[in-house]
Amino acid sequence: MSDDMFEKIEEGANILRRLASHFSANLDSALSTAVAEVSRVEMKARCLTSVGTVLKDQCATNETQREIAKIYDEVFADCVCSIYLAGQGLDRPAQLVLRRVLELGVAAVYLWDVPHEYWGWRQYDKDLSFSEMTEHLSAPAYLRYVAAMNEREDAIPIFEVTLARNEYRALSNTVHGKIATFETGIADRFHHSDEDWKTHLGRVEAIQNLLLDAARGRFPIVRKQLPLVQPQLIALK
Repeated sequence: MSDDMFEKIEEGANILRRLASHFSANLDSALSTAVAEVSRVEMKARCLTSVGTVLKDQCATNETQREIAKIYDEVFADCVCSIYLAGQGLDRPAQLVLRRVLELGVAAVYLWDVPHEYWGWRQYDKDLSFSEMTEHLSAPAYLRYVAAMNEREDAIPIFEVTLARNEYRALSNTVHGKIATFETGIADRFHHSDEDWKTHLGRVEAIQNLLLDAARGRFPIVRKQLPLVQPQLIALK
């Protein structure tokens, strides 16, 4: 390797080291504020993985259902990654991961009801449509079925579908690189912003609430067992 090439590699490595130091300082600043908010979203992330555990251990009757229940582990991991990235000041990557949280959390309920779609998704690279999933989970016939499963007379929505669709659309704008989501033209780009940090945490919690509502609304066992497995959740309501 020539000296010139080595210098270029080292220069690139130094840029990454400076970035790492900068983002680490952002995270320190973020974690010194919004302590209560961070605690709440971390707790609710753990509640989501507990949903999967309850379904897998107490509700699943076959291997397909056990695999679908494991989706909640990915939801938990993505929640944590989204919070971590936002804390570093990487707002757009945090939003990209948050869309996965929303999409996978809705998919976990949807695929439980239509397991053949799980195999199309897993085995044949079939894409899941968020609009189709939310339409399925909000259809009057479906809500009547869920009401019967929960021994209720009222066929009420299991989660706020309109809010879920609006959040998905907004987060998709980031994924698809709409100009309105560009960050490089912002003066304080990639710096810690207390306002942006708290806004993101609030957005994470809103999506977590949607997914917890969907799980509790669909699965009687989750509604019954989750407060026992995660009693701290009661105090967060």
